[in-house]
Amino acid sequence: MALWLATPQQSVDTVSLLITYMSLVLLIILSFWLGAVFTLGSFSLRMGLSATGFISVPSYAFAGVTYPYIAITDSAKYWADALPLTHYLQLHIAQLQMQAPLTVSLPIVYGLLLATVIAIILMVFLTKRALSHPERWGAR
Repeated sequence: MALWLATPQQSVDTVSLLITYMSLVLLIILSFWLGAVFTLGSFSLRMGLSATGFISVPSYAFAGVTYPYIAITDSAKYWADALPLTHYLQLHIAQLQMQAPLTVSLPIVYGLLLATVIAIILMVFLTKRALSHPERWGAR
């Protein structure tokens, strides 16, 4: 429904809608797994949620949509490039608003897929570590 509401009144290619939807699903899955990685890495839900908030809150400011990407400082650009939302929004704008060719957005799809797979693998190792030390869960 979100993609349907985001499409302009002009016709959008079905492939562009599918690639944008697939990327949105990858972004959501990656966000969940990053939250799990931070929570399991710190053995604390409080610290995991704080770290996840530290990633998600600035992503809206540095993503290049609300404030132009070319106008932010170099350190903010490094931070923006590390955030998955920045790349998804670039794909979203390219596919649904600019009707760019699919080849422009494929590296972003591959990057989101790779980041998701890495987060899942990292989460598996951190889960094994957390399960072997239940006495540390929730410790400060």
